Amino acid sequence: MFSRVLEITSKPGKAAELTKTVESKVIPFLKMQPGFMDGVTMYSDMNPNLILAISFWKSKDDAERYHQEQYQLVTEALSHVLESSPTIHTFFVANSTIHKIDTSKAA
Repeated sequence: MFSRVLEITSKPGKAAELTKTVESKVIPFLKMQPGFMDGVTMYSDMNPNLILAISFWKSKDDAERYHQEQYQLVTEALSHVLESSPTIHTFFVANSTIHKIDTSKAA
């Protein structure tokens, strides 16, 4: 399993609108993408404009295909609430209790 972690800064006072847009528009769109498994969106308790969005993919290839072919559409849908372009970090998932993955299976 592979994950993409987006560090997002919303425009001041727009974090709630951003997370609602992710829930209503982005997640349904992601569910249609090949290899998409799950998504989690979190907002900071210390910085009201900082959001992390984590998506889980069956493979690195699935995540990269999404990034190349569809990611721009997502950022355009969020552009009205983004302070700047999200920072993207990618990871292989080592373990997850939700997805029933452990280190011995992930390697």
